[in-house]
Amino acid sequence: MRARELMSTPVVTVHPEASLKELAELMVAHSISGVPVVDRGGALLGVVSESDVMEKIEGAIADEAEAGLPRLLTVLAKALDGSPKTTARSVADLMTTRVVSAGPDATVQELVHLMITYDVNRIPIVEAGRLEGIVTRADILRTLVRPDAAIATDLRWRIAHELWINPDALEISCRGGVVTLAGVVDTHADAELVRRWAARTEGVVGVDDRDLRYALDERRIPVRTDSLR
Repeated sequence: MRARELMSTPVVTVHPEASLKELAELMVAHSISGVPVVDRGGALLGVVSESDVMEKIEGAIADEAEAGLPRLLTVLAKALDGSPKTTARSVADLMTTRVVSAGPDATVQELVHLMITYDVNRIPIVEAGRLEGIVTRADILRTLVRPDAAIATDLRWRIAHELWINPDALEISCRGGVVTLAGVVDTHADAELVRRWAARTEGVVGVDDRDLRYALDERRIPVRTDSLR
């Protein structure tokens, strides 16, 4: 599975000129612990997280934390009081500009490696400088809890009913979330569709299509120009 199939979109974002009060309202309203910062054109500028917020305001409200409430929500709720100390700061003052990001074609394994290496909870997915989506640790975990047998059964059904390709000529198995495809389909286009559908199936973390073959490569069929006149 690739980042483009896994990512959440559209993404809750904030502009750099937003105040801390506006940021707090956004995080509380959406129950999120981090927000990508983008410009008006959608380009990713940075990320602001709960730790960034708490570092700035915990001195003012640390003594007011209420027992039984998550620390983040308590801190952010207190930031909504409109005091000059909190509203005077902008998101640009808080955000981290050295962002760990990935492209839409990043694999689950690559995303996990980035999260572990840089100790981050979310990976913005960026293409041509623009924020396209976001993948969180929770998104990754959801791909790992589906049984292999259910993945293989679901993929076989999708190939038959969504692609209208006979799955009887295919061997489809799954182990550890990695789907193995073998057998022969009619065309190169069919093989590519089967591979893509496998990658997009919920719970799939990788696709092994080394033994997937096709009878006809339609890309090599010459075009008769006289028939186009």
